[in-house]
Amino acid sequence: MRSRRNVLKKCCSRSLKENQKRTAVTIVGIILATALITAVACLVVSFRASMIAYERQQNGDFHYEFQGVAQENLKYFQNNQYIEKYALTEKIGYAMLEGSQNPDKPYLDIAAMEECRKTVRRL
Repeated sequence: MRSRRNVLKKCCSRSLKENQKRTAVTIVGIILATALITAVACLVVSFRASMIAYERQQNGDFHYEFQGVAQENLKYFQNNQYIEKYALTEKIGYAMLEGSQNPDKPYLDIAAMEECRKTVRRL
């Protein structure tokens, strides 16, 4: 077993010494491929972070929306340690919007919101 390793080691070292140009090009290729893969990974991570920041700026920093929660079940949200903020909204209905750009839907959706809702979601 030991003699096989020695033979393989001698063969590899002899091949590397005889083909120094090919060895150098291979090493440079490995370095460039590693750099390319790292750059693409960094680009993907940066794009994801940028999209998250954009969505937070446009739509607010909330993760879930629960609709139709009964008043007696709100205690579960208030006592949950993982919920930093929450707000209540109530849909009132629709109103005609004068000067609407969309003639098929000239309506405005009206909802009542708590005062702290402004800090939870950007209007």
